[in-house]
Formats: sequence, C-alpha cells, structure tokens
Amino acid sequence: MVDALHLRPDDRILDSACGPGLWTRLFAEKVLAGGKVIGLDSSPELLDYARASLIDDPLADVMEFVLGDFHDPPFPSESFDVVFLGNCLSYISEVDVKGLLHKHKKVTRRGGRVVSKEFDGATVIFHPLPPALTLKVVASAARGLEEAPAATAFDNFVGRKTHGMFWKAGFKNVSTRSYAIQKVPPLTPEAKRYITGNANWYAQQAAPYLSTDERQQWEEAFEPGLKQYILDGEDFYFCMVETVTTGTV
Repeated sequence: MVDALHLRPDDRILDSACGPGLWTRLFAEKVLAGGKVIGLDSSPELLDYARASLIDDPLADVMEFVLGDFHDPPFPSESFDVVFLGNCLSYISEVDVKGLLHKHKKVTRRGGRVVSKEFDGATVIFHPLPPALTLKVVASAARGLEEAPAATAFDNFVGRKTHGMFWKAGFKNVSTRSYAIQKVPPLTPEAKRYITGNANWYAQQAAPYLSTDERQQWEEAFEPGLKQYILDGEDFYFCMVETVTTGTV
C-alpha cells in the first residue's frame, strides 16, 4: 500500500490519528532528510509508545509525534504534501465525514494528496466455516448495526463508500484501489488474537438474528481447545478487503 503511494524523499507527511505510529514508521522509510513525517493522535499513551519505539531508530529524526485532535488538525494551511487517514472514517458519522475531509484538505498544499485507508467488513472469509454461515453472520451483523446502532459511531462497511466520500468532498483525481489482506497458517499469537477478535465482534453484533445452533457453531470454531477450533488447521484461511482512496487537493 505504501509503495503504491509513490512518496517522494522530500515529502512532508501527516499521519492523522496515528495511534502507536506503525504507519508513521512505514512512511518514514520513504522519506529522507529533506522530508518529515508527523504523527498526530489524541492519546498520550499511544504517543508515548510511539516515541519509545524511536529509541535507537535510525529514522528518528524524520519522525515527530504531536498530541492533538484529528477532528481539527492543529497545523497551518498547506503544511503537508500528503495527509494519511488510516481507519479513521469508520469512526465518523457519514454526515460529519465531509467536514473532516475538508479540514484535512486545508492542511494539504495545493496539488498535494489526501489518502484514506479503510476496510469493508462485508468481504470477509473465515475458512473452513461454511460460506452460508459466514454470510448469515455478516448479514446479521449489518442488520444489527442498522437496527441498533452503537452509541459511538462505527461503520463496518465504510470501505466501499470512501471513493464517493472523496468525490463529494470536492477532491480531484479521485482513485481507489482494493487490497485483499489474508492470513494463512502457521498463525502467530497476534494473528490469532486479531482474527478471534474479529469473529467475536461479528458474533456479538449478529447474535439477536442467529439461531442457537448457528451461534454455537460460530463460537466453537474460535474457541481454543475445542474439536471444532479452526485456527490451528492447516487448511485455515482468513481474508478481508481494505481500500485505499486518494484525492488531489
């Protein structure tokens, strides 16, 4: 994904809502001494983690972490060549997305780019679970989100919407590219936690619309120690789709 952005050595890049700085570091690998990567986040704890990871990092001078709210980036107009929003729009209500994108356009230089990476939770595979069960769980989760939305905004299906969101926000040269993100055996403990967390979230959202047997079959597939557990199987396969949308200011 980063390679496809064709970043330049002298680019100034904003990683908005950077969290622990994982993408910040990837961008820094593309920027030399003439450029800069700023990570912005509202969590002091995550920024402390990000800064601690810079100790003895040869790219430390290229990166800087700033405490602030990504809803209102605290930078002068036209400060950056590229602004990156990673998994941000899923946590913004659709009515507020246009305003958020406009604020990030403001801190991007004319001719610069705003980039959004999001996921689309409708395209997810947990094999060897029966496809009909997975589709039922995903559809039921979508129904649950629609009929009983969470107190905090969350759109599990935002990936398909970002192209239109950028177009409506007035960006030029809007383009979108999709990526299949997969996990195959042997799975690391971190991968198992990630996949199991995804599966549990779908189960929680879908629960009111599933039969007892459907819930049991799904939950037992992700419970270590049970015969039905699928994550240790040699035939296990997980896949989801992420989209990267780019617009020119």
